Amino acid sequence: MNSINCSKYNRNYWLAILLSPFIFLYISNVDGTQLAVQVPNGTKCLFAEYVPAYGLGYITGNPFCIDSVDPEGYYHFSDALPAQTNLSYKFIAYSDYTPNSPVCSGSCVSIVKDMIPTDKDLTDVLWKIDVTLFNYCNSYDVQLALQVPSGTRCLQAVFYPASGIGYTITKTLYIDLLDGQGYFYFCNMVPIQTNYKYKFYAFNGVVNPENITNPTDDFCYGDVIGVTKELVPTDNDVANRLWKIDQFNFKSRP
Repeated sequence: MNSINCSKYNRNYWLAILLSPFIFLYISNVDGTQLAVQVPNGTKCLFAEYVPAYGLGYITGNPFCIDSVDPEGYYHFSDALPAQTNLSYKFIAYSDYTPNSPVCSGSCVSIVKDMIPTDKDLTDVLWKIDVTLFNYCNSYDVQLALQVPSGTRCLQAVFYPASGIGYTITKTLYIDLLDGQGYFYFCNMVPIQTNYKYKFYAFNGVVNPENITNPTDDFCYGDVIGVTKELVPTDNDVANRLWKIDQFNFKSRP
C-alpha cells in the first residue's frame, strides 16, 4: 500500500473536446455496480479515460492517486467513475502523482484499453479489471508483420491473455498493401506482448470499409483460407520491436 494520502487531491478533469454536435449524457449505472482496477506494481497514479463506445462524444479523463488498495490489490473508484455498457475505458498506470495536476506524473508503468463491460459484468457489485489485462506501455511500439496466404483480402487478429483470465479482443484488418515478400504490417494496431496469445484468420473476401453503414458490418466476408495456431511472441521479438510471422504458420481450415 502506498503511503501517499491523496484523498483531498482526486478531482475530475474534462480533457477532450466535443467531437459531436450531440450532447453526451452522463447516466449512472442503474444497478449500482462500481469499478475496481487491480493496479500494477509501482503504480502511484491511474489515469482513467472513458468515451462512448459507439459513436462520437466526449472523452473524459481523470487522474486518481492510488493511496489505498484492497487485499487483492484492487483500487476502488466508488462513485467517481460510471460503469456502463455504452462506454469504453482506458487506464494508464504511472509511477508518480502530482497534487492538483490534471495528469499523472512519472513514467508509464503499463496500460489497458478498449475495456467495455458486459451486461453480466454489471450484475455484480464490482466490475473488476484484472492486472493481467494490462499491456506494456511500449507494446504498441512493437511492429507485427504477417506473411499472408495468397488470395488474402482480410485478416482477423484474435488475442487474449495467456493466463486465460481476461477478455478476448478481435481486430479486423483489410489487406490493402503488402511488402515485396508478401508481409502485411499492422502499423501498431495490435499490442504485442509476451503474456498474450495470438491467432490469425485469413479470408478471401472483404467488405469495403468506405461503404460500411453499420459498425456490426466491420468483419471479414468470404471463406477462411488459412488459420494459425496460437502464437506467442518471444522476449527477443519484443526487444527488437519486430515480430515477423511467416506464411508457414497458416494451415488450411479442414
